[in-house]
Amino acid sequence: MAKYPQINDKLLLFGKFGANHVASINWGPGINNTERHHFLILGYQKALEILLDKSLNITNGNYFEMDLLVSPIIFSLRHFIELSLKDTIRNFNIALKINSPDEIGFKQTHDLNELFNDLKKILSTYKSRFSMDMSEEELMQNLLATENILKELNNYDQYSFSFRYPFKRESKSSGKIQESLPPMNIDLKNLKEVSTRLIAILDYLSTEADKFETKVWLKEQGVE
Repeated sequence: MAKYPQINDKLLLFGKFGANHVASINWGPGINNTERHHFLILGYQKALEILLDKSLNITNGNYFEMDLLVSPIIFSLRHFIELSLKDTIRNFNIALKINSPDEIGFKQTHDLNELFNDLKKILSTYKSRFSMDMSEEELMQNLLATENILKELNNYDQYSFSFRYPFKRESKSSGKIQESLPPMNIDLKNLKEVSTRLIAILDYLSTEADKFETKVWLKEQGVE
């Protein structure tokens, strides 16, 4: 294999579907245009799991490798959270007829606090229409704990920027450098434990949105 790029090289070379070295993007829209969103959510969750496991399984004292991976780890988690919140909001909004399946269905923002507030508003306003198997008290406790975690992450990275770039955004190349983040030492074992619980509640809320969407659709088809 050549060492450097060749004139006819292509990064995104289309291959035959089903070949063992070919990955597929955008298989199809799925029901209510949800399939692409779901694949991205699961993809970033899987990337998070792979990177965390790789970091926590380093046994040769190569902590430098952990330092290299921590930002991609946290970005993967953050982007998973953002995608999951937007997807859940969208599915509720479609089922509630606030949006149609051919509309975006969520606010165009990277702010996790804004998105979570939108989701809480839906859960509060229309709670009588949902049939969750979690008591209201338990749900409120879980939402409060989730909100605290999202606020913590949002304080460090409100616009999905801090774990992707070393400096804060400037409009000119002559702008003065401002670090995106302060020096930090992150406990990756704790990150894995807390993120696992966070993923569990977000997955629960996503499943509830899917169940409600299905319930509404069946009713429209005359199936109770």
